[in-house]
Amino acid sequence: MFKIKLAENIKVNNFFNSIIIEGLLGKVKKNKKSYINVFYYKGFLFLNLPIFFDLIGKNKLKKEFSSVIKTFHNTLPNIFLSLNLGSFKSLDLIGVGYRFIDDNKDKLSIKIGFNSLVNFDIAENVKVFYDGKNKISVYGYDWELVSSICSQIKKCRKKDVYKGKGLRYENEVLYLKKSKSLSKL
Repeated sequence: MFKIKLAENIKVNNFFNSIIIEGLLGKVKKNKKSYINVFYYKGFLFLNLPIFFDLIGKNKLKKEFSSVIKTFHNTLPNIFLSLNLGSFKSLDLIGVGYRFIDDNKDKLSIKIGFNSLVNFDIAENVKVFYDGKNKISVYGYDWELVSSICSQIKKCRKKDVYKGKGLRYENEVLYLKKSKSLSKL
């Protein structure tokens, strides 16, 4: 059984395959497996598996079910925190001629070495702040949505491990490889 302390302004509604979590900034629907029991008691949220899962004789199935509930348990505090304070991620664009273009509020345009601009549609509850031509910050109350938008933006240009060019998170460390021509010298 897992136990999570809830803030006073967090409300959780439990349904069969999902839970709806409401906070100061909005509400988020989080899908869950139907066999995960979720209940609220005296300011705590409890997660557990039904009793008949303890009677399963195969250790492999027990490990699979317990890993699913552990993953669900580990994502919930991030969701609770982002519903009260918001989630915030920064991306840096490194390379000559690479830049973010601030044209629309609904779209993010990136020039990253292709013939045309790469455009991304931004969701309603997510805001993008431009910190110069080579840096953006993505903000929203849905932690999973902010993370998925940032990962989609990062996927549009693969990192160059030899020169260090590309998209990366603000504090991400990239270890450069030696080129083959330099290693022969």
